[in-house]
Amino acid sequence: MNFDTSFFRFFETTCFPVFVTDINGKVLFKNSCAAKYLHTVRKGSNLFFHMTGGDPDIAKNGKIGLALFPDSFLYSRALIFTLGENREKHLIFAFLTKLQMNDYEDTYSYLAKKFSSDFISFLAFIKAEEYGDADMLAPSRLYTEMADRICFESEDFVGSYLCDMADFLMKIKSRCSRAFSALGYRMDYFATKIFLENRFVSLNVGDFAFSFFMALYAVMRNSADKAISIKADYDALRMSIRITVSSPAAGLADGIYREEEIIPECAAEIKLCDRLPCYARRFSCSVKDGILSATAFLDIYKTDGTGVRSVAEKPSYRGAYAMLSFTRAMLSDFLRNGEKH
Repeated sequence: MNFDTSFFRFFETTCFPVFVTDINGKVLFKNSCAAKYLHTVRKGSNLFFHMTGGDPDIAKNGKIGLALFPDSFLYSRALIFTLGENREKHLIFAFLTKLQMNDYEDTYSYLAKKFSSDFISFLAFIKAEEYGDADMLAPSRLYTEMADRICFESEDFVGSYLCDMADFLMKIKSRCSRAFSALGYRMDYFATKIFLENRFVSLNVGDFAFSFFMALYAVMRNSADKAISIKADYDALRMSIRITVSSPAAGLADGIYREEEIIPECAAEIKLCDRLPCYARRFSCSVKDGILSATAFLDIYKTDGTGVRSVAEKPSYRGAYAMLSFTRAMLSDFLRNGEKH
């Protein structure tokens, strides 16, 4: 197999499984993540025989394909694309974490439309050597267990565009805190009273769950004492919910960071999903006074005490609406005082 070695380095530094096959599906290479989590597919075997759905011919014709595998596989969905030409043509199966969520069809459609046959150019743009030594970036138990609890086959975090963030965060806490106590992590959740009064947001819950998963993993991966704080507050200045995941930082100087700088094994998927709608909700990472924080601001929907008001009430109009209400109140008060005199 005559590949540029930089592709091998790229595949070895990804946090998701990657297989390389010949045009007929014979496995020629699998990265360390595939060897660890999809070990039943052996080198030399035919990957096509394991597929339960999808069409490799789409990829053979220069477009991104989708491959489906048994539910018994921890990673059961993959993008298929080609690398090389003529006799040197190979198929690449990339089992992206985002594809393991129940909204995988939307993710696939979006990526196929965005990248089309240019997906190889995108991969070539992400050079493995930019992100360090492959031996330092081996897939971790922490990453996969977190993905399993937040992303994989999660019915709770799919399809909704109106989300109760208090309920979302409590589900995250209940799923993760006990599971990771065995790894030495302690997870505390704080919600302010004003947040609980303004906890409804409009977003794709599946996309945000993936974004939150990356932020939580970034903080847990770089925590000095494994004490993780998740705080939900209301930012009156922005009129938004503020979600912050924080912990004392291990070996990071004060400053602002991109997620891919502090979790380089996720750099490829972060950059790929940077094109997805969910990354309009991307968390910003920073270290201040030795504390690593990942923060996101979410536009709220007002409630009337009995439920959520009409979705047509866009957040961008809240400031004007509040000013109009304030002006009306002032005018009414002025007229009442004038009548008394």
